[in-house]
Amino acid sequence: MPEGLREIDFGNNPEWLQAWYLENTWCGNCQASDLGMVEPKQWEEGGREFVGGKCAKCAEPVQSEVIERELG
Repeated sequence: MPEGLREIDFGNNPEWLQAWYLENTWCGNCQASDLGMVEPKQWEEGGREFVGGKCAKCAEPVQSEVIERELG
């Protein structure tokens, strides 16, 4: 893993959150949302958290920043 990146074990997320991350994607190559993601990885870089993998349709890289928000 490149310097400055800290790997996070994707499997440590609750199952419902893993499913949400895998289903709610944006693929810049396909120009479409929610196509799915395979081979997920999760990491922290510069104090920000990301989830990424390959688009389930075209296999191009996809990634999203994880932003936690309080609902209420």
